[in-house]
Amino acid sequence: MLHVTNVLVPTDFSRCADQALLQAAALANQAGATLHLLHVATLPSHRGGDGEAEARTHDLVSWLRKMAAVPDLNILEAERRGLSVASEILTYAEQIDADLVVIGTHGRSSLGATLLGSVAVEVVRHAACPVVTVREQEEARLISAMTDVLVPVDFSGFSHRCLRKAAILARETGATLHLLHVVDAPLHPTFYASGVKGPLDIDPELHERCRLELVRLAAEHAPGIPTELYVDQGHPADVICRFADRGAVDLVFIATHGLTGLRRFLMGSVTEKVVRHAPCPVFVVKAFGKTLLAAGEPGQEGQA
Repeated sequence: MLHVTNVLVPTDFSRCADQALLQAAALANQAGATLHLLHVATLPSHRGGDGEAEARTHDLVSWLRKMAAVPDLNILEAERRGLSVASEILTYAEQIDADLVVIGTHGRSSLGATLLGSVAVEVVRHAACPVVTVREQEEARLISAMTDVLVPVDFSGFSHRCLRKAAILARETGATLHLLHVVDAPLHPTFYASGVKGPLDIDPELHERCRLELVRLAAEHAPGIPTELYVDQGHPADVICRFADRGAVDLVFIATHGLTGLRRFLMGSVTEKVVRHAPCPVFVVKAFGKTLLAAGEPGQEGQA
């Protein structure tokens, strides 16, 4: 089981935020974690806004217990006010030592404070823990009940650790893992093409070498879990989103890369584009920081 003690979910009371809250509650309930429900008001807020937000937060908790059937889930409510919603979320996450942040990617509060979208991207970039981004869906499937998980694999150590964590979650839910390796095929002017679309066309054996490496990784990091393997070419983010958009994927599990000298986490351009455009929730595992693995668990390396 993924080791999670504190789950943070920011809300602006939008429908997308409500869906993120349901996902966060299901994950917290499964892990036996505390759920922290945070509303951030931007300054200056109109007079009386605090009382209104507090009442709406209480109502939201009541709605959650009814909808998610989590009567025993420990839920803590919090309100913050500041000039930057993202900064307040990140500060609060640090204060509670959050293991996981779940945030919607679209929405606007009735108080006029934009929370989701660009804020979600900032939280993913700088949070010191994994982040699950949730896009509003007509019929959302809870991550705790998912059946198909897409794991992009670029054969780096980061993606190996990401696969191990995805495997733990898939084993708990009985989901199938879809391992996808995308051979980067930069776009060129059409007169360059001559019928060649990318590296797989130039080197026919490359496809098989990539497939065999995916077979090896699946056997090493996800033994006993149903696994489907895919090799494609193109711009990685576009291929990943197109694969997810086919409608057969409940979750994308992807790793970030990079660490600045200021110890703030950066996500690669591929991950950022997937977060912005994937039609399903995206579980973003940081290249550094919290592992979500219990001590002594396979893959526990101190900085996954």
